[in-house]
Amino acid sequence: MPKDANLPAQIAAPLPPTTPYAIASREPFEIAAHRSAVSALTEVIMDGYWRDDLSQAKRSAILADWCDELEDWPLNSIQAAFRKHRRDRPDKKPNPGHILQLLNKAWGEHNAPAVRAAMAATQEAPREPISAERASAILEELGFAVKRVEPTQDRATNAEVKRQVQELQATPEGEP
Repeated sequence: MPKDANLPAQIAAPLPPTTPYAIASREPFEIAAHRSAVSALTEVIMDGYWRDDLSQAKRSAILADWCDELEDWPLNSIQAAFRKHRRDRPDKKPNPGHILQLLNKAWGEHNAPAVRAAMAATQEAPREPISAERASAILEELGFAVKRVEPTQDRATNAEVKRQVQELQATPEGEP
């Protein structure tokens, strides 16, 4: 399921794909050729990390796993990610997750302006709130009768409090 499947159509439509080849329609022979190139590149770059006692079957399975993870990315992007990992972390053997992380970060940075533009295009201009009178007029036009109920006064005003205090002060003690 695409990552933007739950987004409204007006937002999802202008967004770039999540990977370069995510929406590309490719023939099986093109996919096989790409996987072969990814496998060869991975084997060359990972050569320094392979163990000598690794069987050919195990090595092929590992390369197939790399191809599964990286098949949605162009070969030049994969190579750049391998090189970046090697420069940034020469002491750490990469795994497909490391390379995918670098690819996704670069893809996101490359497409950030397009995503911002797509999101900004879908935002509505702020609306001016309508007055209570206009709201009442609209409701009356639609056949609704609006009766406004004024709120009851549940607190005394300052003037009433002062008057009551004065009355209490003026009353002699012992009188009700």
